[in-house]
Amino acid sequence: MFEIVNINSLKLSVLVDESQIGRIALGQEVPINVNVLPEDSFSGRITFIAPKSDASLNFPVEIEVQNKGNLKAGMYATALFKTNHGAETQNMLTVPAEAFVNGVSSGQLFVVQNGAAKLIKVTIGKVYGDKVQILSGLNGGEQVITSGQINLENGSKINIVK
Repeated sequence: MFEIVNINSLKLSVLVDESQIGRIALGQEVPINVNVLPEDSFSGRITFIAPKSDASLNFPVEIEVQNKGNLKAGMYATALFKTNHGAETQNMLTVPAEAFVNGVSSGQLFVVQNGAAKLIKVTIGKVYGDKVQILSGLNGGEQVITSGQINLENGSKINIVK
């Protein structure tokens, strides 16, 4: 008729993207932010990394957090993984999601070439909020058209308004 809960040590379950899973390890210390306790700092240790991803290519990871007394079972928290990928992040090419013709999944963008709109196909990576990673199809110096694409056709002459 009652439930006993030991909150001396709590478990945080998170999903880690396949591109990051190789950069974390069992026993690694991880800073934790708890939504309802923003003034407190917490830390946990990775105790489990699933050997297989889910259908979304995310790996379940468990982090054990020692309770300082303020944590309660069922609170939402965020794990802040520190990985060594500074150069990769700096060189990541992204474009605004609204730049895509017929939605991000189409992989089609208009770029400016010789005063005209040129329709190109790109390979997309991850979506980061309103930015979409471009894996191939752009070099990084092109001017991407981000609005008015519905009125364009491949080769349409354009007048750039800023």
